Amino acid sequence: YTGPTEDAAPYFHKLGYVQPDSMDNADYLLAVASSDREKLYQEPIDPHSTQSLAASFSTSEERRSITENQQKEWDRDWTKCAAEGGCSENIENFQKQYQNSFWVSVGLNLKRAFVLWTRDRIFIR
Repeated sequence: YTGPTEDAAPYFHKLGYVQPDSMDNADYLLAVASSDREKLYQEPIDPHSTQSLAASFSTSEERRSITENQQKEWDRDWTKCAAEGGCSENIENFQKQYQNSFWVSVGLNLKRAFVLWTRDRIFIR
């Protein structure tokens, strides 16, 4: 699968893979990509092989949409900025947009650790 992350789990749901309540999207997608995918498959036929997943995606609406979006003109063409020798302020602003402070990072990591700890306690029972 290649495409928007928010569409990944629904894409595999359409292929017949069921996401357990105890799994978040990241773990679900890792399981679908691993040899454990057969445990998530709910259809009466055999689960998809890696080759059949690739073939399914190559003919899917998702792939067509992604290809169409790749053909559109970019909002920012960084190659033109580099060729012109400018745009350094734009690059710095772009990078700052995704930076977190130390305390925000600590809070996000603690929250993630708590979610995993809680989920794993439920799953182990």
